[in-house]
Amino acid sequence: MPVPEGRTQFRNPGLPPRLTLQREGEEISVDATQHSDDFRVKGGTDEVTIDRFGFQTDVTFRRSGDDIVVDRPGYNLDTAVRRQGNELTVDRAGVHNDVSARFSEDKIQIRHHGTNSITSLERRGEDVLVRQHGYTVDQYPATLFPGGWPAEPNLTAIADHAYLTPRTADALDRWSKDGIDVDDLIRVNRQGEVHTFDHEYQ
Repeated sequence: MPVPEGRTQFRNPGLPPRLTLQREGEEISVDATQHSDDFRVKGGTDEVTIDRFGFQTDVTFRRSGDDIVVDRPGYNLDTAVRRQGNELTVDRAGVHNDVSARFSEDKIQIRHHGTNSITSLERRGEDVLVRQHGYTVDQYPATLFPGGWPAEPNLTAIADHAYLTPRTADALDRWSKDGIDVDDLIRVNRQGEVHTFDHEYQ
């Protein structure tokens, strides 16, 4: 569940709090028994930083126009999702890790830059054909296409091919339009276990 607004404490009977959460809007602080487990989530819809103990594990998410950049210490861990017209690119460290896609009315062409191979998703009536090297390698009903056949370029449509989970792709699509949502990055359960999901955005 999302971190609640205000102050939330988790404690065992008769003991001091083992975890304290404080939320004011988009800013969240996590204070644990071990100070090395403390961290902060701060920012707004255009930039959010997860500030952990020691800078090596910090991560910043930035939105610029329709693009999203995930900035980690060291350039080799950065990731960006760039959108331009009917194309989008998942730009990872090293060109061989990049994936780009060109969208048209009835076709999506996905290029894996490492192998320079192209996978095409083609809508034919009620079906979607998956084609590689000129051959059909898969076929399924268009009604099973994630979110329906896309009316505009989006990551959700190509999540499997871009090595992203459907949840991560959906979040990146929403962030591009509406801004970064911290509730996609941090959650807490009733047992007081805090989960962060920044590792999924790479």
